[in-house]
Amino acid sequence: MSEGLKAVEGDTIETPVLIVGGGPCGLMLANELGRRGVEATER
Repeated sequence: MSEGLKAVEGDTIETPVLIVGGGPCGLMLANELGRRGVEATER
């Protein structure tokens, strides 16, 4: 999360794809989806 933003219980995120983790697999998935025009959010 960006500095200054805090998750609060009950907060929701609406996104076509949620990638949990920013390791090699998560970053590659985000890259491939982005190349295909699919929005993704990484947490």
